[in-house]
Amino acid sequence: MPGAQERHSARENASSTKSPKMTNSQAIFALCIDPAGAEDLEKGKVYQVLPDSAADEEGLLRVIDESAEDYLYPSACFVALDLPPKAREALTVST
Repeated sequence: MPGAQERHSARENASSTKSPKMTNSQAIFALCIDPAGAEDLEKGKVYQVLPDSAADEEGLLRVIDESAEDYLYPSACFVALDLPPKAREALTVST
Protein backbone atom coordinates (compact mmCIF):
# COMPACT_ATOMS: atom_id res chain seq x y z
CA MET A 1 0.00 0.00 0.00
CA PRO A 2 1.91 3.12 -1.20
CA GLY A 3 0.19 5.55 1.18
CA ALA A 4 1.27 3.57 4.22
CA GLN A 5 4.85 3.45 2.94
CA GLU A 6 4.88 7.21 2.38
CA ARG A 7 3.41 7.79 5.84
CA HIS A 8 6.08 5.54 7.31
CA SER A 9 8.76 7.49 5.45
CA ALA A 10 7.44 10.79 6.77
CA ARG A 11 7.42 9.41 10.30
CA GLU A 12 10.42 7.07 10.30
CA ASN A 13 12.76 9.52 11.99
CA ALA A 14 10.09 10.76 14.34
CA SER A 15 9.65 9.78 17.88
CA SER A 16 7.05 10.92 20.28
CA THR A 17 8.71 13.44 22.53
CA LYS A 18 7.86 14.99 25.83
CA SER A 19 8.25 18.66 25.02
CA PRO A 20 8.32 21.35 27.66
CA LYS A 21 4.86 22.57 28.56
CA MET A 22 3.79 25.55 26.49
CA THR A 23 1.20 28.05 27.49
CA ASN A 24 -1.69 28.61 25.11
CA SER A 25 -0.22 31.99 24.18
CA GLN A 26 3.01 30.26 23.06
CA ALA A 27 1.35 27.53 21.01
CA ILE A 28 2.24 27.46 17.32
CA PHE A 29 -0.17 26.36 14.60
CA ALA A 30 0.10 25.60 10.90
CA LEU A 31 -2.39 24.96 8.11
CA CYS A 32 -1.84 21.87 5.96
CA ILE A 33 -1.77 23.06 2.34
CA ASP A 34 -0.50 19.83 0.77
CA PRO A 35 -0.50 16.45 2.55
CA ALA A 36 2.20 15.23 0.12
CA GLY A 37 0.89 11.67 0.21
CA ALA A 38 0.75 11.42 4.01
CA GLU A 39 -2.55 9.66 4.68
CA ASP A 40 -2.76 11.05 8.20
CA LEU A 41 -2.62 14.72 7.14
CA GLU A 42 -5.70 16.52 5.89
CA LYS A 43 -5.49 19.45 3.48
CA GLY A 44 -7.10 22.53 5.03
CA LYS A 45 -6.76 21.28 8.61
CA VAL A 46 -5.00 23.27 11.32
CA TYR A 47 -2.32 21.39 13.30
CA GLN A 48 -0.42 22.30 16.43
CA VAL A 49 3.35 22.48 15.90
CA LEU A 50 5.89 21.66 18.61
CA PRO A 51 9.23 23.50 18.68
CA ASP A 52 12.06 21.31 17.37
CA SER A 53 15.20 23.11 16.21
CA ALA A 54 16.81 19.92 14.86
CA ALA A 55 13.74 19.24 12.72
CA ASP A 56 13.71 22.87 11.53
CA GLU A 57 17.27 22.45 10.27
CA GLU A 58 16.13 19.44 8.23
CA GLY A 59 13.13 21.27 6.74
CA LEU A 60 10.64 19.39 8.92
CA LEU A 61 7.91 20.34 11.37
CA ARG A 62 6.96 18.36 14.47
CA VAL A 63 3.16 18.24 14.23
CA ILE A 64 0.56 16.80 16.61
CA ASP A 65 -1.83 14.68 14.55
CA GLU A 66 -5.26 13.19 15.24
CA SER A 67 -3.75 10.49 17.45
CA ALA A 68 -2.47 13.26 19.77
CA GLU A 69 1.07 12.05 19.04
CA ASP A 70 3.72 14.24 17.43
CA TYR A 71 5.46 13.29 14.20
CA LEU A 72 7.77 14.94 11.69
CA TYR A 73 6.44 16.10 8.32
CA PRO A 74 8.01 18.20 5.56
CA SER A 75 7.52 21.88 6.38
CA ALA A 76 6.52 22.49 2.73
CA CYS A 77 3.21 20.77 3.58
CA PHE A 78 2.24 23.67 5.88
CA VAL A 79 1.95 27.41 6.23
CA ALA A 80 2.32 29.07 9.62
CA LEU A 81 -0.74 30.73 11.14
CA ASP A 82 -0.84 33.80 13.35
CA LEU A 83 -3.94 33.17 15.46
CA PRO A 84 -5.54 35.33 18.12
CA PRO A 85 -5.17 34.08 21.71
CA LYS A 86 -8.73 32.69 21.97
CA ALA A 87 -8.21 30.62 18.81
CA ARG A 88 -4.85 29.27 20.09
CA GLU A 89 -6.51 28.36 23.38
CA ALA A 90 -9.32 26.50 21.62
CA LEU A 91 -6.89 24.55 19.39
CA THR A 92 -4.11 23.74 21.89
CA VAL A 93 -3.66 20.00 22.50
CA SER A 94 -2.71 19.01 26.04
CA THR A 95 0.57 17.07 25.99
